[in-house]
This record gives sequence, C-alpha cells and structure tokens, in this order.
Amino acid sequence: MLEGLVRENDQVVLVCSTDSEAPEGRLILPQVQVIREILDRRAISVVLQVTQLASWFNKIKTGERERPVLVITDSQLFGSVEQHIPQEQPLTGFSILLSRTKGDFGVCLEGTKTIDRLRDGDHILLLESCSHHSTCDDIGRV
Repeated sequence: MLEGLVRENDQVVLVCSTDSEAPEGRLILPQVQVIREILDRRAISVVLQVTQLASWFNKIKTGERERPVLVITDSQLFGSVEQHIPQEQPLTGFSILLSRTKGDFGVCLEGTKTIDRLRDGDHILLLESCSHHSTCDDIGRV
C-alpha cells in the first residue's frame, strides 16, 4: 500500500475516527494493515484523532517535531483533517491506499480528470464496495 510513499525512518501520521465501525478498543482492518506496513518498512507511525491534530502539527512549527511524509485518514474525515494541516502536506485516505493495491489505480486517477468537465445535471455513479455489512455511518451513505 505504501510502496514509493514511505521509506525507513519516515514519519506517517494516521488520523483515525472512533465511530460505529471502530468502537473503543478496535481499529478497522485498513488501519491495522497500514500500521503493519509502516512497521515492516521500519518507519514511524503516529496515530491520532482529529482533535489532537492541530497541537501535534504546532510542534512542527516550533521545531520540536519533523513534518511527516504523509498523513492518512478515513474518507469521512478529509474535510476536518485538511483544516488542521499545512496546505502542502501530502494527505491521503486508507481507501485510496487500498485501491492502489486492490485495483487499477492508474485507471482511477485517469478518471479524476473528467471531474473538471462535469456540468450541472450530469449523472454520476458513486460506488462503495465493502467487505463488511454496511451501516448508516458508511461514507457511501452519508
């Protein structure tokens, strides 16, 4: 999932939500898989909640901490996370990383080029595929 993105000793910040899919005491499978890969790459994972993000990044400004090479979050948190990190900070999602390994990511990226050509009234299919039973909090239902 992190091939070409993370190297040994790089810091990666994971911003995880605590919702019905990951109640207290549990992480969801993509989070666990990313943490495992970070460990295998001998990199450093920092796992935070959105409420901790601003103070964590403020320590970069004071020189107490290095900037991470990547911030990874859940799809439903992109808007919140984006508000607390520098604009130039690379940000991605667990789902996007998973699609790099499970699908033809090049085709997905190519498809994003059509977004700028969309017009009012165009029809768009949004599709979420999960290995779990869907819930009301799933990004495809929000």
